[in-house]
Amino acid sequence: MQISRITPDDAEAVRFHRTAEKDGVTTTVECSAQYTNQALRTLRRMLSKAVEWNLIMSVPKIKMSKAYGRDALIDPATERTLLEGLETSVKHRRTPRLREQIRDFLVVAQDTGMRPKEILRMRIEHIDWANRRIWNPHGKTAKSRRFVPMSQRMKDVLESRCGKQKEGWVFPSGRSKTGHLNSIAVGFRALRERVGVSSKIVPHSVRHTYGSFTMEATGNIFAVADSMGHVDVQSMKPYQHHRLEPLREAIDRRNEANGSRHVLRHVEAKQPKS
Repeated sequence: MQISRITPDDAEAVRFHRTAEKDGVTTTVECSAQYTNQALRTLRRMLSKAVEWNLIMSVPKIKMSKAYGRDALIDPATERTLLEGLETSVKHRRTPRLREQIRDFLVVAQDTGMRPKEILRMRIEHIDWANRRIWNPHGKTAKSRRFVPMSQRMKDVLESRCGKQKEGWVFPSGRSKTGHLNSIAVGFRALRERVGVSSKIVPHSVRHTYGSFTMEATGNIFAVADSMGHVDVQSMKPYQHHRLEPLREAIDRRNEANGSRHVLRHVEAKQPKS
């Protein structure tokens, strides 16, 4: 289609497929919502450029597909379960190193909210040890290229991982053409299945966990959005997984102050006995 004729309905109606092989048989299957959203984000970018170049008047509102699982949160109990699952002893020579990589990835992701690809492309020379922050030079926008905070436990993990090295990849890989790890999805899935964690918990869940917790703890949407590399604060909506407990507690405090907490008992007391 000509880019000027693409409408939101067209984008919503399109379906993406890929080939998959199982038991020697190649079939065509529909792509997941995550893969579909990658294509839709590319389309959004193309439409924005078309507006910038005066090819079209405005950008149609392209809705993302609902990607179930990516918005799940990692609560403290789940985090402990995952980290403890990485501490069990194993005999295979490569497994301890792989588990160490997953552990360090989880700590960095939980404490910075960085995207998985940003974490795996971290370099030692971008770590500002004195000010406890890390420079992320990657991203499509200026906001993506940012400093992120470094917690004390994250500093401890990175000092142990980097040692006395002054430069190089934080997550190196001799088997990768890039020189660094490109994904921990397979190892994370094996860990999740081994310790019995829900399949809704995926590597991207840590980003949602960071966004939700820091929003609730600080209430500073601009600082949280900047730390996560969002251009528009509207992009923070998927990360605002507010807990219900503070809301219930606030309502209880209001009712207690108004003397209306036991209103039902008073109503029952006034009803005539049959």
